[in-house]
Amino acid sequence: MNQFYYPVEGRLHYIPKMFEEEHLEEVLTRKEYIFVLDRACIQFEPDDPDYHRVTRRTFEVINENKDFDALRSNRYFGSLVFHLVINDCIDDLFLHLINHVRLQEAQLLLNLYYLIHTEGQESFGSLSEDVWRQFEYYITNHSKRRPTLERSLQALKERLSNEQNLAEQEVEQRSSSTS
Repeated sequence: MNQFYYPVEGRLHYIPKMFEEEHLEEVLTRKEYIFVLDRACIQFEPDDPDYHRVTRRTFEVINENKDFDALRSNRYFGSLVFHLVINDCIDDLFLHLINHVRLQEAQLLLNLYYLIHTEGQESFGSLSEDVWRQFEYYITNHSKRRPTLERSLQALKERLSNEQNLAEQEVEQRSSSTS
């Protein structure tokens, strides 16, 4: 009825076939996530059960395929993160952030996780605290993919340590050559 009296541009008076399960899976297989989410925003109101079904399935496929960068830098990334945190399945995103050396984002992800799942009891609060301790605490106490995350975190520590050593050696070489 609202669509009749207050039409929304692009909204159809019927649910398009692309939102039916078999068609939705086909579109998601082609990794057209933003297209699906944009159309869902046009077609449905935010409290519509079909909107929740479509966005939930889209976020699940993104998590299964680890296509987090597909939504990076657009309006759906925050919703994806919130969906993963609420459903307690942040390990793949956390691993992705560690592997791409996005430490502050990984720390913010864990802070949101603790805020929601522990009612703030375990939240580390400030970003200035020891990031490695926070990561290790999560991996030890909450992760479902502990061995993989431990290996990735250790590899990142070694890589950053090697880069720091190389940078220090370069500075020493420059200072000795100018002297």
